[in-house]
Amino acid sequence: MLNSQVRLVRERKLRRYQTKQTLKIQGKLWGVWKRYNDRSISTSQLLDLCSSMYGPV
Repeated sequence: MLNSQVRLVRERKLRRYQTKQTLKIQGKLWGVWKRYNDRSISTSQLLDLCSSMYGPV
């Protein structure tokens, strides 16, 4: 089973689907991570922003 999945991924015939909500959160995370790498926010600010995205709804 695993070998066939690896082959399909290599051949670009197997994809991973994400919900719109997941894509939205992932986009926000990448933006926050970029700000952190650019040193425009601190580690505690990074953690606060990440926790607010995944916190209680």
